[in-house]
Amino acid sequence: MPGGRPRIYTPEEAKRRKAAQRKAWNLKNADRMAAWTKAWQEANRERIKENRKKYMALEENRAAAREADKAWRKANPDKVREMKRLARHRNPEKERAKRAARKARNPETERLAQQRRWVSMNRRNPEKVWARKMLQRAVDAGRAVRQPCSVCGDPKSHGHHANYRRPLDVVWLCSKHHLEEHRRIDAEKASEDLFG
Repeated sequence: MPGGRPRIYTPEEAKRRKAAQRKAWNLKNADRMAAWTKAWQEANRERIKENRKKYMALEENRAAAREADKAWRKANPDKVREMKRLARHRNPEKERAKRAARKARNPETERLAQQRRWVSMNRRNPEKVWARKMLQRAVDAGRAVRQPCSVCGDPKSHGHHANYRRPLDVVWLCSKHHLEEHRRIDAEKASEDLFG
């Protein structure tokens, strides 16, 4: 009130008012806060690690962290899927070792999981399935001849389709170089998605 007594807030009102002011300031200065936070985290990296270890040493904290992680993963399935995909592409040897360990533990379950992956992939990419079938039929009929890998000369080769609408137009690559080619293509797509 101009010229009158200032308003006196109850403790709860004062707390809410202060929180609202802080939130408004943080929104207005988001870039500044992000830079400050990043700088602080860099300067206190060891301290953060130590505190995290102490926190996670208690079982109830581990349980709470697991629950929070589970809730986040459930709320963000697309981000989780993308993180897993990137991890697989960054660490192919680790992924192969994991798959081999799963297969050794329970081969039947792994076989069924592989079938589910194939069915799912086939549903998502009917054009790819059609191109593979057409190439296989052409090879069986003698209209196409399987060539050795165009990079290393390995006789065990796959047909790599640059365009699935042209099923007989393939580059013959061994499994190693075929995987490398797909990784290169995925990396190009990812950089296009990120940088436009």
